[in-house]
Amino acid sequence: MAEKSEKTVLQKLMAVNSKPTAETFPELPDALVWLRAGLAVAYACWLGMSTMATEGAGLLMGINLITFVPFIFCSTYLGANTDSFGNQILTAGTFNALALLLLIWIWFFTANHESEENAIIAALKATAPIVAEEIFEPEAASEAQVEF
Repeated sequence: MAEKSEKTVLQKLMAVNSKPTAETFPELPDALVWLRAGLAVAYACWLGMSTMATEGAGLLMGINLITFVPFIFCSTYLGANTDSFGNQILTAGTFNALALLLLIWIWFFTANHESEENAIIAALKATAPIVAEEIFEPEAASEAQVEF
């Protein structure tokens, strides 16, 4: 039986100190996109369930996690030649992962705060007739305000 001498992308990604370049591992930026997406999903689920979600530090940590952990992984674990990839190691999939993080965080946060959401909906329903009156009958609304 002939064995495959070519490594898979996952084997190349997990090879310690393999020192990949753009010629030896051209799939590295694509692998980092998936790595960043996985980090974004995991962190967004945790952030949406925690109490840290209302603080700006939680999102700032998410941005740092998505951006710098894969870069540090490439430079220290793989020993990648970052110059041969240009900015691709630092930016490949960063904004996509950030959008994914925000989307999942908002979904979990909204699901965990249903009572606050219902209170906002009730307040909007209560103010909707007042706003509609001001839009469609501005003279009557201004006269009603003067009567106070």
